[in-house]
Amino acid sequence: MNALDRFRKVPRRLKLHPLESLLWSVVALQLCFLPWALGTMHVWSQGISFGLGLAAFSLALLPRNYRGKYVDGPPFRFLPSRKLIHYPIFWMGLAVLGYILLQALNPAWVYRTNGRYWWLESVHFAKWLPSGMDTPFAKASPWRTLMVAATALMTVCAIWIGFTRRRALHALLVVLVLNGVAFAIVGIAEKLTGTKEILWFIPGKPDYFFAAIIYKNHAAEYLNLVLAATLGLALWHRDQSGRRLKRADPSAVFLLAALALFFADVFTTSRLGLMLGTAALLAGLAAYGLLLIVQRPAAGSPAPLLVTLSLLAVFLGLGLSQVDWSRLSERFRVLYAERRFSTSVANRIQARDATWDMFLAHPLKGWGAGGFRYGFPLFQEKYPKIYTHQVWDGQKLVPEHMSWEYAHNDYVQCLAEFGLLGGALIGAIGIYWIVQMVRHRYWSHPVGFAAVLAAGLTAIHCWADFQMHNPANLITLGAILAVASSWVSLERPAAANEPE
Repeated sequence: MNALDRFRKVPRRLKLHPLESLLWSVVALQLCFLPWALGTMHVWSQGISFGLGLAAFSLALLPRNYRGKYVDGPPFRFLPSRKLIHYPIFWMGLAVLGYILLQALNPAWVYRTNGRYWWLESVHFAKWLPSGMDTPFAKASPWRTLMVAATALMTVCAIWIGFTRRRALHALLVVLVLNGVAFAIVGIAEKLTGTKEILWFIPGKPDYFFAAIIYKNHAAEYLNLVLAATLGLALWHRDQSGRRLKRADPSAVFLLAALALFFADVFTTSRLGLMLGTAALLAGLAAYGLLLIVQRPAAGSPAPLLVTLSLLAVFLGLGLSQVDWSRLSERFRVLYAERRFSTSVANRIQARDATWDMFLAHPLKGWGAGGFRYGFPLFQEKYPKIYTHQVWDGQKLVPEHMSWEYAHNDYVQCLAEFGLLGGALIGAIGIYWIVQMVRHRYWSHPVGFAAVLAAGLTAIHCWADFQMHNPANLITLGAILAVASSWVSLERPAAANEPE
């Protein structure tokens, strides 16, 4: 710090440590990769994601020497491993991974097939330990679940222990927002051009995909997660501008990005996703308006604010004019008219009930991670409406067995696969996050507000779908929560001695 800086009391802008910069690049690449790899729902993409997560975790653990241009004070040595061993999420996550590993190593059933049909064969296993299924890795297995869960844990821990500067956390959220806006634009372009293929060249189910995610409800949840992060950045920049009496700030740009993400939500035609996205946008705009009122801008012309509001209004009008409201309103009309007896809703309710029966069959230790689709048919047949349906074979309607890969309710599927023991381990992680959010009043911090919003939206959406079985959404949510908790901790007085 030179003499002029000391006189002005302006802190010198420190450079990121090379290891932190490299870590940032890997985590940013991971978050950008997830949605474009078809939602990371296939083995190849999950393998790449695991490799990126492992690379990030390994980089985050490397010790760093802070001196010279990397520190404003005496040099010191930073040991991330010490921070890791004091991180409860690491130990809770490790317990979950250990539970899944026990299920994988102690199969009670083995998948068999003759090429046309498949069945489960009971085998000898240690009954006093959690058990699972020996099933094909390419379809679903405890080993594959272990890989995805390990990727999420490594990414979260890498952010928590490896990012020591608020600037790096801010840049990571900005990249997430930019990637999400690009994802939204591509998805809207697909809908406007009427393509029947994902990204115009990958075969997909028409009217079911959005951008590069193969299931529109997963795409809507991903957009809502990025929307929450975008609103958090808009609020943070507005808050910083008010505190420093600046007349201009980039918050309006993030509000435009939030509107783009909301329009994309509309184009997905995901009913619950749109309702949650609307609630998130309204909450964010209300908080933004409250900041404008509380932090009155410095005296001067209101022209910049009026121009910003005008641009937002024009953008909103142009976006809404491109929406196919007839198709969207028809989906909501059918949902309202049929309510509980809507085919989609009724089927999910019966699937939830059948999954609950599956849980009651092995309530303590569960059927095994990744075992839902293999054990579910035993209970599905008790519910005729979700067991078979009529399909046209070219000449007449014939009955066909309905295949359920997921329960469309993450909570009951978690209980069915992990039982009360495993469910308690997973639930402990959620309870810890909630306690931390309440303890540190996350809602009072702009980025913490984004984390609360993201977690709340996901918790609701998981009741009607399988959002946490989509790695893109699972890891993105974990990254947002890790960034928010790290950001809030850096700004607490107790963190004054930690590197910023």
